[in-house]
Amino acid sequence: MGTDVDVDLEVRPFPGTGRVADVVPIFAAEEEPFLAAMNRGRLSLQRCSQCSRARWPAAPACPYCGASKHVWDDVSPRGVVHSWVRYHRAFLPEFAPVVPYVVVAVELAAGPVIFGRLVDADTDPSAVTRIGDPVRAVVERWSDGDHLLAFTLDRENR
Repeated sequence: MGTDVDVDLEVRPFPGTGRVADVVPIFAAEEEPFLAAMNRGRLSLQRCSQCSRARWPAAPACPYCGASKHVWDDVSPRGVVHSWVRYHRAFLPEFAPVVPYVVVAVELAAGPVIFGRLVDADTDPSAVTRIGDPVRAVVERWSDGDHLLAFTLDRENR
């Protein structure tokens, strides 16, 4: 675990429109602790009680060792860009106000790869993203009060 596990995530308003339920598939009941942690400003993932590896998405058994017991553990919000794409067209109307926007696949320091919007492109559409760029998780609060995970470039560690 990193030294920044106990750091609350920055909460930012989502600059688009709409409700989270309109853009995200229904979350499984197993993912409720992840959503509750985001609402508290934390990033929490399942951690296998046998092999101690963090996993995402939530699952009834560990994909690494097959064990069924796990705990929910707050993890570091830091990671690196594994892959990314810049959208020049809003495929959903909720994202029209933020075009162009970038979605990143981030390999978290805890291990799993997770997806989110890169918020830096909102203020700097020419923001260049490279594989391996350090990022940190933030939480975007939507107009309905729900939250989604997003990322920002970690300029201090670039």
